[in-house]
Amino acid sequence: MTQEQLGLEAELQRKYISLLELGEKAPSLETVLKVATGLRVDAGKLVELVCEEIQEQNLSV
Repeated sequence: MTQEQLGLEAELQRKYISLLELGEKAPSLETVLKVATGLRVDAGKLVELVCEEIQEQNLSV
């Protein structure tokens, strides 16, 4: 899925999706819910996946 497609599905600007992906913006709870809806995943699962990614990055440093 492209940032453009996710933006349309989540009702968010593509540029904002890019900033989230780059870690330059921290999403509000409302944004997390919108992104999860756009990705068609459970919001809790999305948060879990992000936490796992952060832990992996911290372990590899």
